[in-house]
Order: sequence, then structure tokens, then C-alpha cells
Amino acid sequence: MAAEYDDPPAPARSDGAAPVGWPTDGATPARRAADAVRSLMRTMVHSAAPAGLIEEIADEATRLAAELAPHARTSRYEDTPGATVRSGDNTAIMETHTVVGPANPMAPPLVLERFADRVVGRVRYTLQYEGPPGMLHGGYLGTAFDYVLAAASSLSGQLCMTASMTVNYRAATPLNTDLLLEARVERVEGRKVFTIATCVTSDGSVTADATGLFIAVDPSRYQFEGRIRT
Repeated sequence: MAAEYDDPPAPARSDGAAPVGWPTDGATPARRAADAVRSLMRTMVHSAAPAGLIEEIADEATRLAAELAPHARTSRYEDTPGATVRSGDNTAIMETHTVVGPANPMAPPLVLERFADRVVGRVRYTLQYEGPPGMLHGGYLGTAFDYVLAAASSLSGQLCMTASMTVNYRAATPLNTDLLLEARVERVEGRKVFTIATCVTSDGSVTADATGLFIAVDPSRYQFEGRIRT
């Protein structure tokens, strides 16, 4: 993925608690709607509700999707100048990002803080992200690593894309636990940026670590012109 910035403030978490380090006031209608959909997703997973209630929910969800359809866009980059690292405002792009976007119901969302020498992501995964019983599916952790490693690559001052990534799963990562993912640049070789990261639970246990190779690209690769560039 690309190192895209800046992250917008996150709304309240789906479990009713505030994301670590972020305020909960000022939620936009899009963020409120996304958080409501997250709650729906969480409560739908393996629901014991009667079939009649599930049918009602399906009908209502179908109706709402049809109502939104005429307003749908083809890309979160639409009507933006594109992603940037050194200057500009990426708030509109990040608002619906798959990992950190508070207005994207697919996002947990992860909240990122940037420092001079590292980035730190904080996130809590709930039931809809379950793999083994009570544990996070490894693919979602891999996606989170991809994001924080990419974010770290931007510390080099370059807009980068993922070339390769390796994740070492050391232990199962629990659901409903505040996780801290920390990443930094290991070294830079021209256009190549090598990054490393760890995932730590609230009790200090390291459940996984990762390394990534990112390649600096021309910023035009992340400008919307009616299609996604490849």
C-alpha cells in the first residue's frame, strides 16, 4: 500500500469506548453511520436472533444500500488532489481508508501517531475480525502491519508502495484488547525503504513482528484521473 497522510481524528469505538489517544466529540454523520454499521457487523456475526428479525434487518439493509447507491463514488481519491507525504492535506483520502478511516465501516479503525523516528498505531479488534476462537484473524493483523510499515516508510520523505512484507506470528493476538503496533525505518537505499514493526498487547506481550520493503514512487501514481493507476 502507499504511505498516505494525514489521518483524520477517529470517532468512538464500536464497543462504546474511546480510541486510545483520540477525542470522541465532533463526529460527522458519515463517521456516525460507519460506527453504527460496525456495531451491526459485530452483532450480526454468529447471531442467535430469530430468522424473522434477521429477515427484517436484511430488508432494511437492502433498502438503505439502494438509497445510498446513487451517491456512491468509484474511489476515495475522487475529487481530491491525490496522496502526498511532504505537503498538502490528505484528510479527505484518509477519512474512508480501509485501516484507519473513521468513516469506513470496514476499518477498526486504527489510530496512528507519528514521531520523528517512528510511528505508533493503536487499535482494538472485535468479533467481526475473529479467526481462531477469541483471537484475531492473522490476515487483519497483516493488513495493519502493512499500514504502519508504510506509514514508517514516509519518514524517509518519500511516497512509497509495498514491494514485499514478512510477518512473523509469535502468538495468537486476542480480540477486544488494545494493541500497539510500532514501526520505524531500518535503512534507506535509494528508492528502497526498509521498515520493521512489532505488535504488542496491553499486557506487554509481543504477538507478532514484521519487516517490509517499500519502493518510492512518483506521486502521480496516487492521483485520481477517473481510474486507479496500476
